[in-house]
Amino acid sequence: MDELHSLEVEEVPQCELGYYKDDFEYKSLSQAGGYSLNVKEMHSHPFVDLQVVLDQMIVQNTSYVKVIKRCLDILFSCLAILFILSWIIPLFAIFIKFDSKSSLFFLQKRKGLHGKVFTCIKFRSMYPNTQSDVEPVREDDTRITRFGKFMRRYHLDELPQFFNVLKGNMTVVGPRPHMIHEDIFYEKIINNYAFRFQVKPGITGLGQVNNRVRITGRKKMEYRVFWDILYIKNWSQYLDIWIMCRTFSICLRGSK
Repeated sequence: MDELHSLEVEEVPQCELGYYKDDFEYKSLSQAGGYSLNVKEMHSHPFVDLQVVLDQMIVQNTSYVKVIKRCLDILFSCLAILFILSWIIPLFAIFIKFDSKSSLFFLQKRKGLHGKVFTCIKFRSMYPNTQSDVEPVREDDTRITRFGKFMRRYHLDELPQFFNVLKGNMTVVGPRPHMIHEDIFYEKIINNYAFRFQVKPGITGLGQVNNRVRITGRKKMEYRVFWDILYIKNWSQYLDIWIMCRTFSICLRGSK
């Protein structure tokens, strides 16, 4: 956000704002950075050439920034593991074993920094099935267990990813990792989709805390990519902390 101010960027471009005019929370950016940013509606193709649109913004990729972010990741992941996962794991192991008759953790390959594949860890929220790597979860998906519905409502199934953060595969705040087949598909049809791989994937992100749009499919992914690139270009520790606080608030309220 400091870079936006120093470069005197007064407008955040948004392509085809009409898709989401009532739902975009642009105020989040001004709240996080303390600056007032205006929204400019662009009558062009949806999310076209985002790297060109944001070419005045600086990618935060210095060693100094990496050290700060890594230190924050280690701090928050250690706190989460010691004070939350240490007692949640044995408790959830009982409920998940009783509900799904399967293992506690669900492991899935995802793409991380520079497209390197890693194993993402989650609490198992679905019955074992052969479609878990190719079919996205729907809201009324019959594969979700009873306890899984509870976990997913409050996003508790994502908590084991703090082990990924501690290991260095992920970061607390960053672009959410998608299933590999989704990466392959959307990288071909969405401009600058692969820009997300310039940083580690996160447990939560700017797109998740602004996720109020009632859209699906390609438009939903374009929406996510827009926020992911905006986050990467304007990272600060204050923005990360703001996103974490907002994520905590969303988890407490739960998904509808």
